Amino acid sequence: MIKKKINCWEYMGCGLEPGGKKSAQKGVCPAASDPSFSGINSGINAGRFCWAVAGTHCNSEQQGNFSDKQKQCHDCDFFHMVSAEEGTKNLRTKFLRFVGSPQGEKSILKNMRLKTFRSGERFVFQGKEIGEAYIICKGSCIVLVEKNGNLHPVDHRGEGDIVNMSALFTGEPSMANVEAETEIEAWVIQKSDFENIPENDPDLWAFLTEIVADRFDSKRPTSYRTIGNYLATDIIGRGGYSIVYKGKEISTNQPVAIKMMRHNMVMDSDFLEQLKKEAEIVGRLNHDNIIKVFDMVERYRTVFIVMEYLEGESIMEKIQRDKRIVPHLAINYLIQSCLAIEYAHSKNILHKDINPGNLMVLNNGKVKLVDFGIACSVFEDDELFDGAIPYLAPELIKGEPASLKSEIYALGISAFEMVAGKRPYPEENQSAFTRMRCVQEIPDPQIIIPDIPRNLRQFILKACRIDPEERYQGIGESVRELRYEEDQLSFGTRNIDIVAHTHIGLVKTLNEDRYLVRTMDDNALLLAVTDGLGGNVSSDVAAEITNNRLSGLKYLKPGREAEDLDTFARDLDLIIHKKAKADSGLTYMATTLACVVLKADMIHWLNAGDSRFYILRDDQLLQITQDHTLARVLVEEGRLKPEDADTHYSSKILDQCLGYGMCDPETGSIRVKKNDLIILSTDGMYKMVKEQNILQILKLKTTLGEKIEALMNLALISGGEDDITLVFAHIKEVLT
Repeated sequence: MIKKKINCWEYMGCGLEPGGKKSAQKGVCPAASDPSFSGINSGINAGRFCWAVAGTHCNSEQQGNFSDKQKQCHDCDFFHMVSAEEGTKNLRTKFLRFVGSPQGEKSILKNMRLKTFRSGERFVFQGKEIGEAYIICKGSCIVLVEKNGNLHPVDHRGEGDIVNMSALFTGEPSMANVEAETEIEAWVIQKSDFENIPENDPDLWAFLTEIVADRFDSKRPTSYRTIGNYLATDIIGRGGYSIVYKGKEISTNQPVAIKMMRHNMVMDSDFLEQLKKEAEIVGRLNHDNIIKVFDMVERYRTVFIVMEYLEGESIMEKIQRDKRIVPHLAINYLIQSCLAIEYAHSKNILHKDINPGNLMVLNNGKVKLVDFGIACSVFEDDELFDGAIPYLAPELIKGEPASLKSEIYALGISAFEMVAGKRPYPEENQSAFTRMRCVQEIPDPQIIIPDIPRNLRQFILKACRIDPEERYQGIGESVRELRYEEDQLSFGTRNIDIVAHTHIGLVKTLNEDRYLVRTMDDNALLLAVTDGLGGNVSSDVAAEITNNRLSGLKYLKPGREAEDLDTFARDLDLIIHKKAKADSGLTYMATTLACVVLKADMIHWLNAGDSRFYILRDDQLLQITQDHTLARVLVEEGRLKPEDADTHYSSKILDQCLGYGMCDPETGSIRVKKNDLIILSTDGMYKMVKEQNILQILKLKTTLGEKIEALMNLALISGGEDDITLVFAHIKEVLT
């Protein structure tokens, strides 16, 4: 069990921490309240650095500055406990394991000598050049920055730490003074020896990486953590090639990610050349779905890549956590990925390593293509066998060069994995796997996911064809396939015919509309359309939640149908609102809802937002619901003419919807008549097609399916700026 690192007030039991039993009487001790020392020695505020903080309260008296109380504090059991704990903690990033003895075999280390410093002795001086650094093997020291004639303690180093490392890399003057707190024994590393590290010694290059990583530790002073125009703040990842920090650009405070390459990798001239090539390639790309690289800094005998800081997770991480990605989200991610690949190709760049691990989904739903480490120009005769093996196109395995079609293949395999939770070929036997991929088409994903949307299934099958000529010949073709949703329902009963259809339109990458047609437990017929709001991937989540809730609505109590619908909507409004508040990725999500329940000879309806419920009766188009928009309010107040409402900016501003926690829906009931045509529509139709044209199509002697198709086509011809969803129900007989 790892021992908890306790702070001074916990050890001493003084009660002078914030909220402590004596803090109201004597005040809070500076060691428990000065946040500038947080993190040093793994403490809270200065809780494990109290001996260096002025004005602390200890042993019932207020102490002076660190110099005045040095002897008293250094005799304290708490000081000795912290020194011992810090000397043995986190040995992976400590340096004594590299040192061994002065007779060791390491070329740089075998020449080191052991040096002793007396307690209180200053052995590093701010502003002076000292051509050596020190690894402490016994004792501890304090780092002091001099400002305006005063000394300010900023850091503490103990056993295993390195002191004055900048002397080894840059030869720059020290940025601080260093004084021995206790007697110190330290190995001395001369800059001249350090510069002669052989290139074939991986242990010593690992030593260098850890030295630099220690400098950028978040517990270190700000001046230590500066790389060019950037400041490292927190380590966020370690890999075989690099250590990654979260940071910021100093002049703008813009968050960035800083990738520090491991020294042994940079010493490989081919790798360094490829790294510079990657930075140059991505630096030329400027697209919302591709990670941005801002800078490349060579310092401390390694390379730092400064890039866009991304908050989110890879699609691979989502698959590993959730097992599968629901189809409508997969389509959205794939369309964004296609746009990134298409843009890179337009700049003559092939990524060559498309896979779910290199597709990041940000918290706002945006997809970013990352890691262009093996990217190449479309003009290069690049036949390197690169990229993650399970996603390589068959022609690459046969030694042919990469192409846009091999990028499409990799995305197709990624799509299969998204929705199926696994890749299409068994991979236990590598040679059998390779042969199968080159001769056997992938299995139909519909076998695993029976309700997979037709367009997603078609994309996967065509993108993964063995013969490159049978795949999509361009990204635009694949995007059109993914965007087309042939989501149509048509059925009839003894007294009613129903057709429903939704289409993504021509502009959006995600269909935010949903429709629902179902028979309730009491045989009433429920019809609904929803139009999600939110502006990113969360925009369809509220609509999906609403459909799921409607699917569980069993019946409306006789005589209380309107009240039940009103209660349902208000409760759902709060449910969506709470989900949005609990997940930053769903902030501002909401949805419209137009819903009707046909029960015997009555229609009970509910409306929240600007989706509409019409009835075509006796060749007249009756709009039953009113749009919950600012335009409606302005018309009612006489500030806007009714004929101008549809084109006024206020028609796009809703004053009612589900998801903001304040919904006041409208409900009503209307008696149904024989030959009525019930119509539910989202705004993607009626905002693109004039009412007289809608009526003209509805009056044609055609089938319901043909009427819907004609309205859809007219909305698309008119621009298709939004998703389009229609539900028609023709009443052949009225049941009582």
